[in-house]
Amino acid sequence: MPGQPQLRESALLYRPDDPDVPVTMVRLEQQTDGAGLWVVLLNSPAAAPTRRSEHPDEQSARNELERLYAEGRQYGQWKIRAVDPY
Repeated sequence: MPGQPQLRESALLYRPDDPDVPVTMVRLEQQTDGAGLWVVLLNSPAAAPTRRSEHPDEQSARNELERLYAEGRQYGQWKIRAVDPY
């Protein structure tokens, strides 16, 4: 739907000692309002308020995701889900 953010990827970080409760959640959204922005949304811990970072293109947003994934791997395992555009 035009104007609505489109989810492109989501991930949950689980600690090895508790694989049922996510400790961090991250999402990648593409803005479709004509601004061309990509947004990374982070909840860490998972119940914390959302932190938002805006990026001018997909590559810089994905670079931020990779940085978050690398940092999280020190504490647990990510379950990453890519989403097809709709």
